[in-house]
Amino acid sequence: MTKICSRIEVNVPIEKLIAFLGDWHNAEKWYEGIYDWKPITEYTMGNGARFSYKVKELGIATLCEAEMFDYVKNMGFKFRSVKGPKVDEHYSFDSIEGGTRINYTMAYDIPLPLLGRILDTLIFKSLWAKRVQRSFQNLKRLLES
Repeated sequence: MTKICSRIEVNVPIEKLIAFLGDWHNAEKWYEGIYDWKPITEYTMGNGARFSYKVKELGIATLCEAEMFDYVKNMGFKFRSVKGPKVDEHYSFDSIEGGTRINYTMAYDIPLPLLGRILDTLIFKSLWAKRVQRSFQNLKRLLES
């Protein structure tokens, strides 16, 4: 599996960050590369919350589903793919002076053994690392404005 890690500090209290992230309508406003993000469970925050969404890579749209788990209020949560490409995401939050630090890790696997590693090295790792960076800059801009 390939891992991409990111960390960013936002100048808002953790409660404001969680309120923003907990509103599923905000996902497409900051998370670059996803669209048609919508809940498929009645609840949208906490263990077992599920979402469907689409991603488009190299001109190919893929329908995906993800489930939230290991949710701890004001501390963090994880997502794992249940449909589509194998992706695991981990968000954790630390209160810091003047705001909140977001720690993020994404791990993914391209299911084509040799070709997948080559494509990942040449295209996907760099593409996703840039998307993650831009997404967190979007989140910071939206929260601090």
